[in-house]
Formats: sequence, C-alpha cells, structure tokens
Amino acid sequence: MMLDIISLEGSLFQGEVRFVAAPGRQGELGILPRHAPLLTELIPGDVHCDLPSGERLHFYVNGGILEVQPHHVSILSDLAVRAADLDEAAALEAKRLAEEKLAARRTDLEPVHRGCRFNDRTDLLFQIAFFHIHGLKLS
Repeated sequence: MMLDIISLEGSLFQGEVRFVAAPGRQGELGILPRHAPLLTELIPGDVHCDLPSGERLHFYVNGGILEVQPHHVSILSDLAVRAADLDEAAALEAKRLAEEKLAARRTDLEPVHRGCRFNDRTDLLFQIAFFHIHGLKLS
C-alpha cells in the first residue's frame, strides 16, 4: 500500500509500505493493506512503517489526521519529523532543558502530557527528549 506523510513543511514520505502504526485518539492503530476505510484523529507520538525491504522508518507527529483507504494511507500533521533527521545537538540541548526543569522539581507536566500540541520544532524536540530520558512512550 502507499503511504503519504505530509506536514506544513511539505511531504516527509511518499512510498510503498507493508505496515503502518500510528498513535490514534483511542489507542495505537495498526494498518495493513486492504484495511477498511477509516478517518481518525492522531495524538502526538511515533508513527512507524515497514518498507517492503523489511526496514522500519520512524516519524514523530504532533497529532493530526489519519485517512486510510484499502491501498493508501495519508497522514496530515501540522508538525512532523523523521526520526533519522533529528539533530543530535538540538536533542541534547532539549534533554539538558528537561533535566533542569526536573531538577527544579517542576510539578506542572502539562506541556508534556499526551494531549499537548507542539508550537514549533524545538518544542517537539524537547518533548521527544523528555520522553526518551524517562523511558516513556510518546503515545
């Protein structure tokens, strides 16, 4: 089946896949070819797909819309990033900021709860780093 992942910055991925997993409002969605048509809201988290070669690609989205047709899946998100494109220096800086906030005994975790909306790429990197250093899942 074909997969399109599109953000405001443009198309992140367009190609043939064997499987897609995405963080839906009601839980993780797994989509195989010939899936029943579906339109649903996505929450912030990890989208991954398996290519025909067996390689798995990961993307992070700040939510959005998932449309499934029997042979085509479309993901539309305001902000999305390929996991492979994450800037290590920016992620380390986001990790440092997260650790500072935790050291300050910050109890308001509202910006990192599962229903949040990211304002920009830096916020997304901060969220990914926060969840990563605490071993939490994004969805």
